[in-house]
Amino acid sequence: MNPGNATNCAFVFFVLLYSTGMRIKQFIPMRRAYRILIVLLFHFFLVILGSLYPLVRTTSFRNLTGTPFDQLMQWDSLFYRAIARHGYSFSLALQIKYFSITNLLPFFPHDKTAAFFPGLPIVIHVLTPIGALLLIFFLFLVNLTLFYHWVNTMYDEKTAFVSMLLFAVNPGSFYFTALYPETFLVLGSLLIAFGLQRNNRFGDRLAYLTCFFVGFFHKLAIMNLVFGLVFIKRKQYGKAILYAILCFLPWIIFSLYLEIVFGHPFAFITAERAWGRTWSFPFVNLLLGLWQKDWLNSVYMCILLGLMIRFLILGWQKEKYRMIMIYTICYAVVLISSYTKEGALMSVLRLFGVIWPIYIYTRREDQFRIWKRYIPYFLLFSFSLCTFIGSVLATHGHFFE
Repeated sequence: MNPGNATNCAFVFFVLLYSTGMRIKQFIPMRRAYRILIVLLFHFFLVILGSLYPLVRTTSFRNLTGTPFDQLMQWDSLFYRAIARHGYSFSLALQIKYFSITNLLPFFPHDKTAAFFPGLPIVIHVLTPIGALLLIFFLFLVNLTLFYHWVNTMYDEKTAFVSMLLFAVNPGSFYFTALYPETFLVLGSLLIAFGLQRNNRFGDRLAYLTCFFVGFFHKLAIMNLVFGLVFIKRKQYGKAILYAILCFLPWIIFSLYLEIVFGHPFAFITAERAWGRTWSFPFVNLLLGLWQKDWLNSVYMCILLGLMIRFLILGWQKEKYRMIMIYTICYAVVLISSYTKEGALMSVLRLFGVIWPIYIYTRREDQFRIWKRYIPYFLLFSFSLCTFIGSVLATHGHFFE
């Protein structure tokens, strides 16, 4: 990594951060802006504390830039960076560098890299790995701001602050500030929800552009298709069709590219099996996790499922939550139906962090005092502990998903 490039990236990041701070000041009163920044700093505190923990790095740890940022660029990040430099077709010499992660040479099938969507590699190619990581930091701040504003419009400031805090340190939150596409995925759904909530021309156009661009970052961005029901509810069928086309267009473009490179347009779907991912009935992954004695992940999975069920009950009672409820159901069904034989809950908790609606904590609808007094503190402590443990493992090259 060229030190000059790193300096330029850092300068651009701080300019963006300062300008965003000014925008937040206009968008949200200063007291609320301080709350958002406090939550952001608390998240980074847990991640930095984990990175400083004296744990021996694994042999799979890679130094990509020769800076401390390398601790946030391990495992899948290595593939995103390699794709950014070499494209999706890896030579055997290049595959050898990833033996400690894939444990299979040569890659089989040869198109298994298609599991990684091109959005993040393009960003890395344009901005360099450090620049892409700094952009992710910036977008995480944007996500917190949007999430806070969205909940605040539905409830009140205290509800928004507590919900934002739980979201910022949820068990999968480490990947919001690592070189992973999850931050873009969250940003996409938040922008779409925010845009459609405005119910005007600007909001609709924001939803169109967002559903298209975020579709290049992750295959699960197709879940944003659910928000198209808003147009159907308004009886704007032409807009609903346009929105659906824009949601599928990234898949079509990527498929055409894969046809050219590998001769297999649906490699991004079949590649999941190459990484050991299997689909089955809902909750099979949780049962297998208990069978494999993966107690920690199983406990957190149960907690997140409890939060999800609670939100679904809330969504059923409140019409304003109906669309978000359907989005949550679709996302959750996919996650609780997938597993890998090596680790039944592998990657499931990471992607549960993306389902931001389940972290909305409300006190008004709760009728039990024990929930009001103790459960929020338990959730905050357990989530923070998981984020810290995850940071310790992931920043030292150990597997944590």
